[in-house]
Amino acid sequence: MGAFILHFERIARHQEWSNRKKLENCLGNSALEYADKLSSDLLYREVKKELNFRLSEKDEPVSARRELQSLRQLETESLRAQRVQTLAMDGYTDASSKTRNQIAIECFLRGCKEKDAVQKAMEKNPKSVQDALKHMRLFLANQKSLFGSKNFSHRQVNFKTESDTESVNTISTHETLKHYTKR
Repeated sequence: MGAFILHFERIARHQEWSNRKKLENCLGNSALEYADKLSSDLLYREVKKELNFRLSEKDEPVSARRELQSLRQLETESLRAQRVQTLAMDGYTDASSKTRNQIAIECFLRGCKEKDAVQKAMEKNPKSVQDALKHMRLFLANQKSLFGSKNFSHRQVNFKTESDTESVNTISTHETLKHYTKR
């Protein structure tokens, strides 16, 4: 309903319609039936508010906040920045844009599966969800170029000793890196 109202009001301003003319031109179907039952002295903005409340598909702010707090990245879903931003705007309508932005960043990062990438993004102190997404994508691309596959944390490393040339030890990449950084 919101997109319709924005478009309709732009046309109404351009045409210089009165509130009465707006009502006559915008209502139809169930909205027209509902408006007929309202008092005739209601102003256009009151009817718009009532219709928006009655016909809107948006969740209540509390529902959006709850969904935002429990939002997790789905298996088939890529990093879902837009969904988080929409829920933050719907859930925190009275908050400043700076506060909504910070909430969106935190919820976005908290819900991502790639925790190493999340940590790197958090260390960069992103200013927006897009900024956090950029840092995460860069980290994941670097990780893939260095380690090959997405599951980089465990690799098989072969150590041939003088006594046993067939010995194979499996250690984590992290442990190998710790070993070499101690030197």
